[in-house]
Amino acid sequence: MGEKPEIRFQQLYDIQYNPPPYCIDFYPVGKNIRKWKATIIGPEDTPFENGKFKLSIDIPSNFPKKPPKVTFDTKIYHPNIDSKGNIYLDILNEQNWTRNYTMSDVLVAIYLLLTFPNPEDPLKPESEIALLFKNKRDIYTENAKKWTDRYAKR
Repeated sequence: MGEKPEIRFQQLYDIQYNPPPYCIDFYPVGKNIRKWKATIIGPEDTPFENGKFKLSIDIPSNFPKKPPKVTFDTKIYHPNIDSKGNIYLDILNEQNWTRNYTMSDVLVAIYLLLTFPNPEDPLKPESEIALLFKNKRDIYTENAKKWTDRYAKR
């Protein structure tokens, strides 16, 4: 049998006090243990470097059987993240989620997605951002840096 949900929620609080190095904030929204906020720092040597990206995390009632819903609150120019902040990431998909994943795994996966965008599997097929990433990387990089400067460095 899997671990109790209370233990999984305790792991969320553990991240709050011992976050990964690139996660500068991780906290519940008020007393609601199902809603969390996080802030991650953009990876070095990427167009997101030095940006602070805020995330909203919704924990479903049947967690850990189902994945959390994570969205970017900060606008970001990325082929796997849409204008509403929705993230296309395998482990956040119900079909790929396992109860063995932790919130730390999710944060690592999001950080890695910023480091290594996946234009072959964009949120929207043939999105302009994915096409620029694949065909005109310099323009993609310039646009992503501009968005980071405009929205993530406040």
